[in-house]
Amino acid sequence: MLSIVAVILLAAMPMPVRAQEPVKDSLGYANEMLKAGVNAFQTDYLKGREFFNAALPFADSSLRVTLCRYLGLSWYQEATDKMDVSGFAEAESALDSSLVWYRKAGEQAWAVSSLTMLSYLKEHRWDLDGALECLDTAYAKLQPGMDTETLDIIKNKYAIYAKYGMVDRITPLFVQVDSLMRATADTMTKVECGVILADNALNAGHASQAETLYRESLRTLDNSGHDNELYAVLGKLRHLSMSRKEFGDALDCSQRMLDILKAGGNQDLGLAYFNIAEVYEKSLDTARCLSYADSIMANGGVPMKDPILNARHLTLKGMLNGRLGRWNNAADIYASVDSAMAAVGQNALRERMNLVPLRAAALYQAGRLSESEALYSEYYEYCGKVYSEESDATTTALLNLANIRAYSGKIEEGSSDYMEVERRLTRKITERLRFLPSETRDHYLDDMLKVTFAMTAFGLKAKHTGDSFSDSAWEALLLSKGL
Repeated sequence: MLSIVAVILLAAMPMPVRAQEPVKDSLGYANEMLKAGVNAFQTDYLKGREFFNAALPFADSSLRVTLCRYLGLSWYQEATDKMDVSGFAEAESALDSSLVWYRKAGEQAWAVSSLTMLSYLKEHRWDLDGALECLDTAYAKLQPGMDTETLDIIKNKYAIYAKYGMVDRITPLFVQVDSLMRATADTMTKVECGVILADNALNAGHASQAETLYRESLRTLDNSGHDNELYAVLGKLRHLSMSRKEFGDALDCSQRMLDILKAGGNQDLGLAYFNIAEVYEKSLDTARCLSYADSIMANGGVPMKDPILNARHLTLKGMLNGRLGRWNNAADIYASVDSAMAAVGQNALRERMNLVPLRAAALYQAGRLSESEALYSEYYEYCGKVYSEESDATTTALLNLANIRAYSGKIEEGSSDYMEVERRLTRKITERLRFLPSETRDHYLDDMLKVTFAMTAFGLKAKHTGDSFSDSAWEALLLSKGL
């Protein structure tokens, strides 16, 4: 994207003027610096920025506009890089700088992207008013033809309204999306609008309307060359068909997704074969499901040589065995995956640990409780070291450990773990209760209800009455009601 912008600006800028005697305060010098900056910008925007700044004192009014635009673009690029490494404060500062330069250039359209990204950063640190103000300002700067940018603003507003429970503001956004879909000449904007409306219809319980919109998007995308977008919409239609038990349609979508990957020369076909196997699993065709589970490993006749990718394929096969109730098989497959990843070494540690909950759950379902508990305990220790003791991942790991201990009849250990989970969740929720957006409230409510029901059932089984454990369970229930 940046290279295209650079070429356009370079073509539009005044041609360098060469003086007989190079003088540093000449317009020619400024043009030379601009040209050098454009060339450097392609690979090193910071170096490009140095050239643009060097040119500024010697530029005329026309050239100054071009330089200011480029300086704004360099700060936008820096913000993007900072975002990639979670440097949110630095990214916000860089975006503020980009807007300063765009303002000096009198630039409206380019400021839209900076404002849209800035709104995300402000919402990230709970500055809701600032985030919405950025989006309103960006919307006011839109110009005819900026359909993609318009849709980005609408999507960002929707994300905020949905997250913070501003239901009354959401419906007008879908009216805007519908109007944009009808008015735009841009194919991909039209498709994206259609998918957004389909998702909304599906969430509202209008499955038939959603299917119609998904299929309209597919017709638009057919033979368009936008295979990634076609693949994504097929995935949505596949999911809808599965939920409606229309397995023939789901199988057709899955096969088309596989064909897209093959046609694109994609080397990793494991997930595509898993999608087909999953349809057969849901339709209770066990023989075909297991056949396609083997196809995952065959990978279209070219098995993966990379040990980690091969282990991922084996994990998918284990998941299918588990869904078919073959829990011992699944547990043994996961053990093979773990051994393969252990041979890779430290580079596969995170993947090994991510596998542990699947493996522990399979062992639990197979009745191998002591093995399951050992793995849940190992995973809890790992999460505490990697994510901190207070993280959601660590708390969830502790809840799983409490569940397996309670189920195994280890009353004291289970009681202690449940109470610690309840304490951590209560502390986290009460600290943030005033600021929790609606979707986060729902998430915490689900977590707290799981803990409450688990503690209540365990408390009755273990005859915990009128003690600190029953008090803790009661507090969890009251907090759930408050959410």
